[in-house]
Amino acid sequence: MGTITEGSLIVLDSLTEIATQATTENEWHQFISFLRGLQRVSKHWNTTYYLLISNSILEPRRMAEIKDCCDAVINFEWEETGGRRRQRVMFIEKFRIVMPSLEEHDFVKFAVRITADGGFEVSNIRMVI
Repeated sequence: MGTITEGSLIVLDSLTEIATQATTENEWHQFISFLRGLQRVSKHWNTTYYLLISNSILEPRRMAEIKDCCDAVINFEWEETGGRRRQRVMFIEKFRIVMPSLEEHDFVKFAVRITADGGFEVSNIRMVI
């Protein structure tokens, strides 16, 4: 592993694999301590950690503990749009400092899709903050 420079983006895929290995309370406490340490280090190094986790794998109490260790939580899910159509949406559940402004302007849900030509596309945005 090379040196991580300031301002880096680090993707941890998948936090699900790590979280599900914490089977005892002591192991879970150590895992949460690791995430809190990662949060402090990210601020000190001015880096962003992107942690991927499946929402339905862990019990709600444990997911809440993980989310509490994060500055932002973004969910991707399918939403029924009527009939047999489904639309992939991005839901910002938590975004420290920015979230009150997003809620005030009703910018909490965005339609998203991933295509070979366009990559990650976000639609139905009225204004970019």
